[in-house]
Amino acid sequence: MAKRRKPMVIDVPTEDPDATARPDAESRAVAEHPEFRALIAGSRRRSAAGERGRPAEEVFRELGLTEDGEASGEPDTGNGHPAPARRGHATPTGATPAYRVKAVIRRDNRYLLAQHNNRRPEYQGKWTFLGGLIDPDDASPSQALIRELREELRVAGRVTGEVGRFSYRDNPGPCLVLLAQFEGEPRPNEEILALRWYTRVEVEALGRAGLLQMGLELEAIAQAERLLGALNAG
Repeated sequence: MAKRRKPMVIDVPTEDPDATARPDAESRAVAEHPEFRALIAGSRRRSAAGERGRPAEEVFRELGLTEDGEASGEPDTGNGHPAPARRGHATPTGATPAYRVKAVIRRDNRYLLAQHNNRRPEYQGKWTFLGGLIDPDDASPSQALIRELREELRVAGRVTGEVGRFSYRDNPGPCLVLLAQFEGEPRPNEEILALRWYTRVEVEALGRAGLLQMGLELEAIAQAERLLGALNAG
């Protein structure tokens, strides 16, 4: 049996805690840094490799990549037009019970995203929030998220607010996104292949590269920033 690779955890750089979350020149420079571009290229290759049963060149063409992971233009839809960006859509609160719960975790103006050991080939190499399905035994969505953080990262989590509810694929209920924090250093379990703190500009770069798993991450981050701004103003 092959030895499993240790999850990649990249620490949060020290920053001014009073800095705004608005993208700045430094963040944009980070997004263009060769190491970050290499990270995106590696994720693209893993994502493309997950599309089993299809020619590699076809997958790369649809992602708008060359075979070395570099951008070759807009993703191809097969009809000569660029593919529209995937997005989640906020749904009215209280309509249908949430089916899954995810966490927007922000620290020093960076957001924690993970690559999960997902069995669905189309999700391999892509990044999303921590969290998962709400179990029948969970007392509430908040308790479900706290359980997920304990299982995935072995940390004590706490929920600090609700970001919103988003439709996702054909799930019978919405995905509830919550603001959360945790105590201690994360120690990812076997479900987590990689863990990284990203600036919003970097998350936007992942989105342009087609490397956000759920398609709702950027909208959720934008709503979280509005919520945090309102809380700070109060």
